[in-house]
Amino acid sequence: MKEIDVIFFVEHKDREIESIELVKSKLTKEGISSIIVSTFFHLLHLFLYKPKVIIFPYLLSKKVWPVDFVYEIYGDDVYYINMNWEQLLSSASQEYKKPQDEFVKNQVIQLSWDKHFKNNFLLKYEVERKNIHISGNIANEILHKLIDKKNEWRNNLAIEFNLDTSKKWLFMPMNYGWAFSTDELIKGRISSGYDEKIAWEYKKYSQKCLKEFILFIENLSENYNYEIIIRPHPSITEEQYKHVFEKEINNIPQNITLNKSYSIREWIIASDIVGSSWSTSVWDAHNIGKPVFLFTPYPRPEWLDVWWNKEVNNIEQFDSYEEPKLNNETKLELDASDTLVKIIINYITRKEYSIKFRISNKKLFLLSIIRLVSCKYFKCKLFSKYTKPVQYDYFDIKE
Repeated sequence: MKEIDVIFFVEHKDREIESIELVKSKLTKEGISSIIVSTFFHLLHLFLYKPKVIIFPYLLSKKVWPVDFVYEIYGDDVYYINMNWEQLLSSASQEYKKPQDEFVKNQVIQLSWDKHFKNNFLLKYEVERKNIHISGNIANEILHKLIDKKNEWRNNLAIEFNLDTSKKWLFMPMNYGWAFSTDELIKGRISSGYDEKIAWEYKKYSQKCLKEFILFIENLSENYNYEIIIRPHPSITEEQYKHVFEKEINNIPQNITLNKSYSIREWIIASDIVGSSWSTSVWDAHNIGKPVFLFTPYPRPEWLDVWWNKEVNNIEQFDSYEEPKLNNETKLELDASDTLVKIIINYITRKEYSIKFRISNKKLFLLSIIRLVSCKYFKCKLFSKYTKPVQYDYFDIKE
């Protein structure tokens, strides 16, 4: 077995991996070894490493997969860090993503972007104060540092996807994941702690908004000389959006591109305007000065509302659309990655322990292996029933 300092888990590649790679590179310069693995594909590889620190994108409970699997292997012999990847949470999401057991409240190291999340979420749900560290938002740090790459990235993306650089680009990372959720998936979320009434309302509300969005974007494409790039939520495929377009308006207008290639950051930097349903990407873009808006055809339920939603322009329908203005006030966060490196180093201590080869949930462990084999060797085409929902999140282990 190979001794290593840190294992980073990544759930959604386009959301997380660029930030994690930045931190990994800085750890390497400090002589700290680390690997980046996928929560969906690489669980088998954990039996090959003995880490000191394990970092998850989010960590709700010791009983939730794959945390339960990881804990079975390493137990209390390593430090666990929760990056809390999503921190601009609605009230419904707060309740669902709150710390659920004493392990998470008292043992896990918790990262907070700022005092707001620390005080109004972590401390509210009784997380041990000494385990909370304010780290800043690495995603925002990267965005700020990439602003001067706009023309370079814009030209490269234009060539690859046949986009017109003389037009304004409207980038729309959409968050209608619940609209595509099956009843089985909704029931699974409810069993994991999501409020039952809100869960079904969330699906219904998302479906209503998605239907209006298709009509809104059709009108926008006809009346504005834009290149419109729609990016589905990480859990939704381009094909699923194509099906909705075909159902509602028969076809996709020529100046609309459905695209999940590259990271959200590259598209935000390269675009002139950023809009969405309720994606936090809009707030990220706003904070670096981009013109932004939220498409809100129906009043946003209280359980979905987040404080920053009112800080940006909300569009109810096409007739009320006005091209958003440039935001000249930016909020700089330039040292989040350095701060996180210092936090991680504080917890790197070698403990002598033995790997436990226990796998209680053999079904999900086997599913991880099936996904790995399918995507690594067969381009995710083998066992497509199991690989299709997560194929965009595949990557080889980064050592």
